[in-house]
Amino acid sequence: MEIKEEILDDNCFYKDGLNFSCRKGCNKCCSSESGFVFLSSSDIDEIAKAVNLTRDEAIAVYTREYVSSSNERMLVLKEYSNADCVFLTKEGCSIYDHRPLQCITYPFWDRILRSKEDWDNEAKECPGINCKDGHISKKDIDFIRSLFELPHCTLLK
Repeated sequence: MEIKEEILDDNCFYKDGLNFSCRKGCNKCCSSESGFVFLSSSDIDEIAKAVNLTRDEAIAVYTREYVSSSNERMLVLKEYSNADCVFLTKEGCSIYDHRPLQCITYPFWDRILRSKEDWDNEAKECPGINCKDGHISKKDIDFIRSLFELPHCTLLK
């Protein structure tokens, strides 16, 4: 097993790390494009803390139910009609220190890290990708990716 993992590491396009630095005022990943921010139980607790509401109040005000194609029901953040995140303000994320895991780990998602081509395609939308002023090591990227091995969305019954 160790040999196979080493081979995979040698073929990994980001074995030397990647350049990324969030650009102040950009907010593209939070606006203008419809998408879903899937919420874990911990995410909901953090949001409630950030907005000084109970957990149930935060769920009622800031989330909605999403039903997947396999009929799994889960909570996602609400969006405005223009697709902006409900927490996006002119100054940026109003709950930045308490933002959901999905937001924290962007752009180190599996679909973006499948290949150099996918990474570079994402860079067309995200001005922070390939910025020279922020280098993230492979070790740190792998750690960020491992966070998604934890339950990262709350399934509803």
